[in-house]
Amino acid sequence: MATVLQYQISEAFPSTVGGTSGVLQYFFSNPPQSLWNAGQPGVNTPQQSSQLGQVPSATSSIGMLAFDASAFKLQGARFRLYASGYASTTTGTPTITPVVQIVTPNASTGSIYVSPVYTALLCNVASNATVAGDGVAFTIMGDMYFDPNSGTLSGYQTYAIVQKTGGGAAVTQVPAYFTAVQGLLTGTPAATSFGNALSNPGFGFVAGVTFSAGSTGNSASLTEFKIVQD
Repeated sequence: MATVLQYQISEAFPSTVGGTSGVLQYFFSNPPQSLWNAGQPGVNTPQQSSQLGQVPSATSSIGMLAFDASAFKLQGARFRLYASGYASTTTGTPTITPVVQIVTPNASTGSIYVSPVYTALLCNVASNATVAGDGVAFTIMGDMYFDPNSGTLSGYQTYAIVQKTGGGAAVTQVPAYFTAVQGLLTGTPAATSFGNALSNPGFGFVAGVTFSAGSTGNSASLTEFKIVQD
């Protein structure tokens, strides 16, 4: 399999979020712009990129894993999307909810980057209560097919959320077919059309995590976020 698109992250250099927030936090591709070290000797002023170093937010998808449907990437073929990582907390017993969302254009402006539509696509399932000081690993896989003629995305997903030792988080699911209706899983195997939302100007994916309770000890790291194809 060849990697078609990916975040520049790994187990050695993950994308990490956390802290006291109890809302969805989006992971980002390395290196974040805050680490570009501008102003140091020998380091030129950074040239802004529309993607590199940006963190997706509720109002901007810049930094997402972009899927340019209009440029014929992956069109008419199967592909797989992987998102893997881990989380931990030092206090309390919050749940964690990892999710991969699909990003589609704003219906009014047609923009995929400014105030786009985010809809849960893969996983979005809460773990059981965590155990403080005990890591939780999660992995998500979507096996999908995009039909450029009808603008449909269909396939199935598997995911697992497992805590290091017993008594904590343990959520697994066997392969389950889904239909994407603006990214919403309906549990049926037939594809449903996104219409022009997926074919012009394209769409993308973001990965994030939610802790059910905010704590300074909350931390989640994404070690893999990529699209591969045979």
